[in-house]
Amino acid sequence: MLKRKDNLQLISKPNSHNHEERIYPPRAALVGALSLTALSLGVSTPAHATNFTGYYAVVNWTTSTPVGGSVNTGGAPNSISLTSPDNSSIGGTNFTIAAAGSGTVSFNWSYTTADADPSRDPFCYLLDGVFTRLTDNNGSVSQSGTANFNVTQGQIFSLAAFSFDGLFGASTTTITNFNAPVPEPLTLLGASAAVVFGAAFKRRSGKATEQK
Repeated sequence: MLKRKDNLQLISKPNSHNHEERIYPPRAALVGALSLTALSLGVSTPAHATNFTGYYAVVNWTTSTPVGGSVNTGGAPNSISLTSPDNSSIGGTNFTIAAAGSGTVSFNWSYTTADADPSRDPFCYLLDGVFTRLTDNNGSVSQSGTANFNVTQGQIFSLAAFSFDGLFGASTTTITNFNAPVPEPLTLLGASAAVVFGAAFKRRSGKATEQK
């Protein structure tokens, strides 16, 4: 085996017909190149599901209406609507799911209530059971806005239409442009690629050693 100045290995393998030369890069360089290739496959921007599709399709959510109210999924996958209870009972209409991945949940909401006091029938989200109001207590009976909150994979969150009096008319909130995180598909691909490339390199290196 000869050494070239550019740090490539020149392997000479003579036979009866010609003089064959094979050039291989140093093992460390090849391992580094393969590792960078595998890692690049495993890096991507956070993945999100758009609208109520895939993991976040409406059939995968849990609806809870212990004291009345309803969830209308007829507009899915583009939209859903939550209506608060209005039967003299205090409680909420919850639409609940566990986060498929870590990242930001976001959506637009449009709210209206028949109650003259919107503070009595708020629209909110719950994160691990913690209530966050999105509507303005001092706002009009028709409101709209955008919600953003962070979740970790497996964390439970709910969209909710609540009533503190169960009287004087229900509220209805329509949710659109829903986005939520899902697992990174390329993370697993990158790890698998590293294993495959490593195994292939090991076989090739073994063959090259035998020919020296």
